[in-house]
Amino acid sequence: MTHYMLFCVAEEAKAFVHKVMPTEKGPHNFQYALAESRHGPPAGQPFRDTLREDETIETDFIGASADECGAWMLEQQGKHNTLYHNLMVILDARSAEDETATLWFRPFDLQAPFLRRDQGTDTWYPFRVHHSRINTLAVEFTDTGAPSETYGVLFRRKEELTGDDGLFDLKQALDLIFEGKGFVLEGDQYWDRLQAEGDDPARADE
Repeated sequence: MTHYMLFCVAEEAKAFVHKVMPTEKGPHNFQYALAESRHGPPAGQPFRDTLREDETIETDFIGASADECGAWMLEQQGKHNTLYHNLMVILDARSAEDETATLWFRPFDLQAPFLRRDQGTDTWYPFRVHHSRINTLAVEFTDTGAPSETYGVLFRRKEELTGDDGLFDLKQALDLIFEGKGFVLEGDQYWDRLQAEGDDPARADE
């Protein structure tokens, strides 16, 4: 089973880790891999993906920045074939207050044509949602058959879908994807539409 890497970067969020991680393995459980030691798991052992209610949490990532977590994530995904690539979830002090989590995604080169001109594939992009919606959001990034519209909405329209409270409006994003109101690559009609809207993106082959 493939896992989403989970980081806890605040002491206040340690108790919340128990809420998001399952107590036992199961076919329908949402699986996280918990980042504990900066050295990774012991040789030959997997990341921890369950957590008993009475277990304490020890992690080297308290106080770590998203950039630190992202760099470590890229290193680990090259060593372990049980991790979703370029995707991580961070629990911080706010998570303990409102039960939100931030999914961070780093676009692949294949997705570069669907980004705005000021966006790049060398950057991690945050999407904060209620923790119960993380899996729904993550599927949009990990579905290899996702249409171009998906990335157009999630990236090109990211700011307008993020409220003053910092929460990403996943419901509206999914509605826009379903309605075909994101950016798609194929055909001059889409480029013409973007230019009419005031955006003049460079063509992917230029």
